[in-house]
Amino acid sequence: MNLLGAARLAVFAVLALAPLARGLFYAREQLVAETLLFAIVALWVVARYRRRQPARLLHSLSDLALAGLAVAYWAAVVEAVDVHNATVAAIGMVAGLFIYYIFRETPVTSEESLVFQKALVLSGAAVALVGLAAFTGLAGFEGALERGRLNSTFQYHNSAAAFYVFAYALVVPAVSGTRSALARTGLRAAAVVITLGLLLTVSRGGAVALAGMLGLAFFTAAPGARIPMAIEYLAPLVAALPVIPALSKAAGAHQLGEAWLLIGIAVAAGNLLGVTARGVGRLRPSVRLAAVAAVIATGLMFSPWGTRSAMALFALRVAPAGVQVSPDKLDVFNSGNATMRTVYMRDALSALRDYPVFGAGGGAWASFYTKYQRVGYTSRQVHSFLVQTGVESGAIGVGFLLLFLGATGVTAWRVLRVRRGGQERMQVAALVAGLAALVGHALVDFDLSYLSLFWLVAAGAGMLEGERRLLTGGESAGQINLAAREALVTGTSARLGSQDAAPRTRLLWELSTALAVTVALGMLAFALTLLAGEVAAARGVALRDRGDLNGGVRYLNWAVAFDPRNSDHYYKLSETHSARFDRTGDPSAAKQATLAAFRAVQTNPLHPLTNIRLVRSYLDGGQVDEAAEQAEKLLVLDPASSATYVVVAEASVAAAVRHLARREVEQVQALLAKALAMPAKIEAVQKRFAAERLPFGAKPAVTPRLRLHLGQAQYLGGNLAAAQRELAAAAASPGLMAEADPWLALLYERAGDQAKLKVLFSKPWVQRAYEDHEFSNIRQLTLPNR
Repeated sequence: MNLLGAARLAVFAVLALAPLARGLFYAREQLVAETLLFAIVALWVVARYRRRQPARLLHSLSDLALAGLAVAYWAAVVEAVDVHNATVAAIGMVAGLFIYYIFRETPVTSEESLVFQKALVLSGAAVALVGLAAFTGLAGFEGALERGRLNSTFQYHNSAAAFYVFAYALVVPAVSGTRSALARTGLRAAAVVITLGLLLTVSRGGAVALAGMLGLAFFTAAPGARIPMAIEYLAPLVAALPVIPALSKAAGAHQLGEAWLLIGIAVAAGNLLGVTARGVGRLRPSVRLAAVAAVIATGLMFSPWGTRSAMALFALRVAPAGVQVSPDKLDVFNSGNATMRTVYMRDALSALRDYPVFGAGGGAWASFYTKYQRVGYTSRQVHSFLVQTGVESGAIGVGFLLLFLGATGVTAWRVLRVRRGGQERMQVAALVAGLAALVGHALVDFDLSYLSLFWLVAAGAGMLEGERRLLTGGESAGQINLAAREALVTGTSARLGSQDAAPRTRLLWELSTALAVTVALGMLAFALTLLAGEVAAARGVALRDRGDLNGGVRYLNWAVAFDPRNSDHYYKLSETHSARFDRTGDPSAAKQATLAAFRAVQTNPLHPLTNIRLVRSYLDGGQVDEAAEQAEKLLVLDPASSATYVVVAEASVAAAVRHLARREVEQVQALLAKALAMPAKIEAVQKRFAAERLPFGAKPAVTPRLRLHLGQAQYLGGNLAAAQRELAAAAASPGLMAEADPWLALLYERAGDQAKLKVLFSKPWVQRAYEDHEFSNIRQLTLPNR
C-alpha cells in the first residue's frame, strides 16, 4: 500500500474508533484525535504532492461552505467568551474540513467507501456492546437499569441513539456488498446488537429518526431493490423487539447468563430473517404486497402513537420489580420535552442577539447560559446544532452551515437522480438516509456537538461530493441516454473526473500544497500544546487528590504555561492553593489561590464557577470587602442558581464579623439582613418558575450550605432559636458537620446549655475550631462578658 492509501486508511480508522472515546465530547479525547488527524493530513498532502496530484482545496459550493464555517469559528475566537473552548472547537472544525477533503477521494460506490461503512457498522456494534454490558451489570454499572436507559461510551443516550441510527443505515449496503457468507453473518449480528442498543436507550428522537431513515432509504432505493432492502432493515428490528422485555427483566435480576443468552437468540433470529431478504424480490406479487404491508405496519409502529404505546409497555411491563418508573415515561411524547427544547433555543437566541455577527465562540453557551436563562435548568447545550452554531459563530457561521447542508442536499439529489443500479443506488440511498437522520435529529438535539458525529457528517458529505465528481457530463445534466453513450465511448476514464488531473501551473500546485501543509502543521501544533496542558492538569489534580499538594501545584502551573487561556486550569490551581492554605495556614497560599481565581475570571468572565471560586479565595485571604463586591456581581451574572445565594450569604456573614469587630452596628445589621434575605430571593425565583409553568429544571433551593450561613447570620444577630434550627439542619449534612458543629457549640455556650456543649466539645473538629485564631475572635465578640 502506498503512502496516500495508508493515510486515507488511517483517517478511516480514526473516524471508526472515535465514537468509542466517549464520542470525543471532552477536550482531552478531542485533542488526541485531532493530533492524529492533522499528522495524517500532513502526510496525505505530501503524498499527493509527490504523486503530482494536488489537493484542490475549493472545488464546489459544499467545499466553500464548509471552509467558510471553519473560518467563522476561528473568527469567533478573537472575541470569544471562553477562548480555550473556542480554540478547541475551531481546531475541530478545521479537522472536519480536512476529513471532507480526504473523503472526496472516497466516492460512495467505491470499494474504500464500502470498507469504511463496514467499519462504522462494527464501531456502532462495539458501542452498543459496551452499553449492553453496562445494562446487564457486567461492566459494574448497575444503576443503568434504574435510570431506564442503556449506558454507552456516549455521555447521553440520545446522542448514542443518533449514532446507532446512522450506523444502522449503513448495514444494508455493507451486507449486500460483501461476498463472504461469514462476513455477512457478522454484519447482520452487528445490526441486531445496534438495534438492541437503540431500543434500550429509550430515545424518542432515536425512534423517530429510525422511522424517518427507514422510510427515506426505502423510497430512494432502486425500485427493484426496495423490498429486499426493507426486509434486510427490518430483520434486526423484528428479532430485537420480542427480546427486550425478557432481557430487561433478566438484567434487573442480575441474571447475566440468561440476559446474554437472550442477546444471542436475537442475533441468531436476525440472521435467519436477514438471509431471506435476497430471495424476496423473486417472489410472486401477492407475497411482495404482504412484505410492503409489513413495512407500512412497522412504520406506523414507530409513529408517535405507536412509540407512545411501546414506551408505556416498557414502563409498565419491562421494568423489573423494585425499579421505580417515573410517571412521565408512561407518556413519552409529553409536552415537557418539546417545551424544554423550546426554552433552550429561546434563551440561546437572546444570546445570539448580543453576539450577532461573529458569535461568542465555541463552547460559549456552557459558560454563560445562566445569564440568559429565564427559568431554571442545568443544560449546558442548546439542544439544536443550528442555534448553537449561531451562538458560537454568529450569523456568518449559521449562513455557511445552511449553505453546506443545502449544497450537500443538492449533491445527494443529483447523484440519486442518475445512480439507478441496485447495489450503487442502495449504497447512495443508505448514506443519504443516515445523514438525513443524523442531521435532522441534531436540529433538536446536540448530537453534532460530539466531534465524532460532526466528523461523520463531514465524511458523508465528502463521499457524496466524490460520487458527484464521478458523474460524466451527461449524467450531471440528468441525460441518462447521453450518459450511457459517453460511458461506452470513454470507458472508466470519464468517471475519474478531475480529482487526479495534473495541475495547470506548478506555482498554483505548490502554493496550494504549501497552504494545506502549513494549516495542518499549525493545527497540529495547536492541538499538541493544548493536549499537553490537559495532561498536565489531569496529573496535577490526581496528585492533589492523593494529598501531594506541592506536586499538584507544580503540574497545574505547567498546565497554565501550556494553555494560559483555559479558565479550568486556573480554577483547579486556585482550589489546590486553597487546600494548601487549609492545611498549612500559609498566607502566601491564600494569595496564590486568589491570584489564580482572578486569572480564571479574566479568561472566562461569564462563567459562574470561576466567579464563585474568586469569592471563596478572597474570603480565604481575608479580603472580605472584595469578596462581598464579587458576590454582588454574581447576583447579576447567575441569579437562578442556589450556589449564588450561598456565596452571597457567606460573604455577607464574613463582612458582618469584620464590622462587628469594629463595633459598627449599623453595617452589621445591614449585612446580616442581606444574608437572611437569601431565602426570600430564592422564593421569588421559584415563583417566576411557577409562572412559566415548566415542569422541569433545577430550581433554586435552600441548600444545607446556605442553611449554615443563615444559621451563622441568625446567631450573630442574636436569634438563637432560629440559629439553632438552621445550624442543626446544616450539621445533619455529613460534608458540613465540621463547619456547623463549632457554631452550634458557640450557641450552646451562649445559651448556657452545658450538656449539649459537652457532647459537641468531644468532637475533635470542634476542639480544633476553638483553637483557631479567627474563630476565637468570633467567640470573644459574641459571648457576653468576654
